[in-house]
Order: sequence, then structure tokens, then C-alpha cells
Amino acid sequence: MTTTRTLSMIGAMILVFCLTLAGCPGAEDPQYEPLDEPINVFKNMKAAVKNDDRERFIALFSEPVEGKTRDALGVVFDWLTAAHRFGEGLAERFGDETEQIERYLPANRMDDEWIEGFQIDVDEDNDRATFTAPDRRPEENGLVRINGEWRIATKALIPLEEELEMMKETTEQINALRQHLDQEDATIESLQAKSREQRRLREQRRMHHPEVREDSEMPDDVEAPDGVEFPGF
Repeated sequence: MTTTRTLSMIGAMILVFCLTLAGCPGAEDPQYEPLDEPINVFKNMKAAVKNDDRERFIALFSEPVEGKTRDALGVVFDWLTAAHRFGEGLAERFGDETEQIERYLPANRMDDEWIEGFQIDVDEDNDRATFTAPDRRPEENGLVRINGEWRIATKALIPLEEELEMMKETTEQINALRQHLDQEDATIESLQAKSREQRRLREQRRMHHPEVREDSEMPDDVEAPDGVEFPGF
């Protein structure tokens, strides 16, 4: 057997072994969709949040994702993950009553219905797309096509420092509600009462910090550089 053939066989064996591992370059994870269709960006976002996969979530954004931008995406990921887990916890605990109370609590189950609520309009060149998330305004050119794969335009997510702090605060509040939800004696009424108390405390803090916005959801009126707008999921 020649040296060249031996090396080829070893290389083939390594390739086969590598493709059996989810973390190897080029390996396909069945939980995630190929990014050849714009909607798959949000399907994969849902899967990344459900799997608590921060790196996969960040990879859905166009380059560069580093430094403060990466930190900001981490804050958004924590916020989405907390809201998703709380929404699932509500559904598991209260079943059919969940829809009646989610509107009053910071829950967001990123389920199939959430995916179906997206509207996506691809431009004529098939390299940019405007998307509209459920109950949000359109994000013009919020998706870009890079090397045949769709990504969320990173510039479409430039939160101001106070917005990041607000999102961190909201994540902490959601996690506190989730802890309360896990208690045996938790009820819809007790969750709503705790949420109202959180809102009262927020309002008190805003009286001392009027520059902080009134709502605690993803901001929808923050202008990013070059006229790119801030999205909401």
C-alpha cells in the first residue's frame, strides 16, 4: 500500500469520525435548518433559544460579531431565553389558561405559531430581505444573504446602554417570576401580583432615572448608525 493511499484512507476515516460529532466543522445538526431560506434564520433562533445555545444564536448574525456587539447579543439571548422558558413553564403549569395570562406577564414562547407569524419580503437581487416579527413593525433590510446563507444584519441590533440595562433588569425579573412559578403554591393571581410589584419598583426607579424608557420590552424606536433600525423579536 502506497504512502499516498494510506494517508487518503486515514483522511477519510478522520472525516467520517468528524462528521459524527456535532461540533466538527461542516457537521450538520438535525435540530437546525440550512440557512438557504430566510425563514430558517428564525427557526434556528427558536432552536438556539430552546437549546440554550448561545454560540449558535450569535452565529445567526452577520459579521463582525465581537466586542461590545457580542456582549449586546448575549444580553438579548439571555432575555429571549428567560422569556421563552417562563412561557413554557406557564403552559406546563396552567395549560389552557396560559393564553389569558401571557399578555400580562413577560412570556414569549418561541413556538411554531411564533414562526408562522413572521412576514418576509426578499428584494429583487435576492441578497436582502425585510422581515416583520409577530406584533412588531417591519425591519427593512433586516436580513442579508452572505455566501448563500441568510443572516440577521448585525447593524440592525445596536441597543443603547440604557436599553441593555433595561433588558438585563427584565431578564432578572423574569427569572424571579420563574422561581415563583416553580413554587408549589404559585397561582395565576400570585404571579400577577408579583409582576405588578415588579412594575411598581421599576416605576420608582425611573422617577430617579427619567432617561430610561417606560417599556421593558425590545426597543422599537432606537436609531442605529447609517439609518438601520432596531428590530424586535
